[in-house]
Amino acid sequence: RWLLSYRVLIVEDTDLGVDESAKLVLRERNFRYALLNRSDFRRADLTWADLRAAQMWRTSAKGKLNDTQLQGAVLKEAQLQGAHLSSASFQGADLSLAELQGANLSYAKLQGADLRGAQLQGADLRYARLQGADLEGAQLQDADLEGAALQGAVLSSAEIWLAEFPRGLTEQWPVPLGLTQVKMSALT
Repeated sequence: RWLLSYRVLIVEDTDLGVDESAKLVLRERNFRYALLNRSDFRRADLTWADLRAAQMWRTSAKGKLNDTQLQGAVLKEAQLQGAHLSSASFQGADLSLAELQGANLSYAKLQGADLRGAQLQGADLRYARLQGADLEGAQLQDADLEGAALQGAVLSSAEIWLAEFPRGLTEQWPVPLGLTQVKMSALT
């Protein structure tokens, strides 16, 4: 058994969403390596928080996470519907099967992120950096991807109906993988 030289915050199976009228302000806090599985941050303001390498499996965080550091974080099956995640850093994060319907991910840094099976219907992904991200089987119906960088992203089996793609998508190099296998409606 090894003793670690740093402290790790453990807040699992906890409701930090407070009551309907209250708001939990956790701006600029350091939650690096924290264990936050199955916790509720629905009304929390985590703007500029450091959640790098945090474990947030099945966590609910629908509040403000603008400019939050989430590199390498595990957000598998997280409930982030309608969350404010603009300019957040998710490089190498696990967002597989995450529920991100209607989330604001504009200008988010998602390079190398695992978004397999993620629910991104109606999400704002304008100018998001998705280079090398894995979007296999992701649901991107009605998502806005204007200006998004998708070089080397995996789009195999993704459902992309009525989504708005960046101009010149096929000119991005390397071309997103699986682009020809993407399921698009006749209206796109």
